[in-house]
Amino acid sequence: MAARLPRFAALLGIAALIAIFASAFVGIRFAVREYPPGALALLRFGVASVLLAGVLLARRRRLPRPALRDAPGLAASGLFGVTLYHLALNAGERTVTAAVASLFVNTTPIFAALLATALLRERPRPRVAAGIAIGFAGVTLVSLGETGVLAFDRGAALVLAAALASAVYYVIEKPYLSRYPALEVTAWGFWSGTLLLLPFGGQLAGAIREAPPTATLAVLYLGAFPAAIGYVGWSMVLARMEVARATTLLYLIPPVAALLGWGLLGEALGPAAALGGAVTIAGVALVNARRKETSSARRAAFDRHGRREGVDWDRSRERSVIPGSRHDPTPPSRRRPPRRLHVVLRGRRGRAPAEAARGVPGAARGRAGR
Repeated sequence: MAARLPRFAALLGIAALIAIFASAFVGIRFAVREYPPGALALLRFGVASVLLAGVLLARRRRLPRPALRDAPGLAASGLFGVTLYHLALNAGERTVTAAVASLFVNTTPIFAALLATALLRERPRPRVAAGIAIGFAGVTLVSLGETGVLAFDRGAALVLAAALASAVYYVIEKPYLSRYPALEVTAWGFWSGTLLLLPFGGQLAGAIREAPPTATLAVLYLGAFPAAIGYVGWSMVLARMEVARATTLLYLIPPVAALLGWGLLGEALGPAAALGGAVTIAGVALVNARRKETSSARRAAFDRHGRREGVDWDRSRERSVIPGSRHDPTPPSRRRPPRRLHVVLRGRRGRAPAEAARGVPGAARGRAGR
């Protein structure tokens, strides 16, 4: 039972993160009625920045400083992950419900795949291209269910812009998580993003005086839980998982946000919007789907003599994939014309030296050169 405790604790922590992130859309939808988007973002991340600074001071008795060469990248993560993302999301949720906002933000993996194609020159596989098309078809259905006509309003466009900023943030943040602790990477992003929000300080002073206490408490909750605790926990997940696998956890946020919006704000998700949300999640899942090799496929990879197809046994222990074989990862359009497979073992014909025979399956020994 003790051996299963770490896995259970990790699953419990991920479930808590999903609930916290889903509640953020409801909290923003409630607080943005009283706070302007810029003032809301400044107060929220001002609180989160102070909390993270206090935790770091309590642990290390001084604030950490990144290497000078990493400062521009960490500042860019704050620009996209805090400033641009939350300004666009807060402004969009003035007209878009919490459930629909969470569905639009859930297109972040699709934008990440498009960024990899445009910036890294990665050729998308047909499965990825189909997932992108399905995902955007789902977003279109969600918009149709919200407005009744096939058109994006300003709020929907802003939330989609927030999803694009979030995709850039994930790509920027990932390399630094292998060099610094997740808490420090998150704190540096928060501090740089909050500094860029300081021009909204005048709006914040007036909004605090006029807003009811419930709206201010909602903003404080957003700063303490979804911002400070949520972002640090998510950075810890990214540090231990691939970005594509980690983003699949975001699929659970829209249904949880829809339930919270219905229970706390009385927002109902129409049939067309619900169908579009399901289509969107299916498209995102298709983008991040990983091909698994079944046991039958592994058995079929060996020929009738016990040799593995497409593997060159010329080297004693190092196995290399023959170009053009079924195991060649090169796309078919880039492969060279197939060549015949020649299996050769060093040594005299019919008798392989011991050091070469050690790396050969038993059924294939003695058959080389025939």
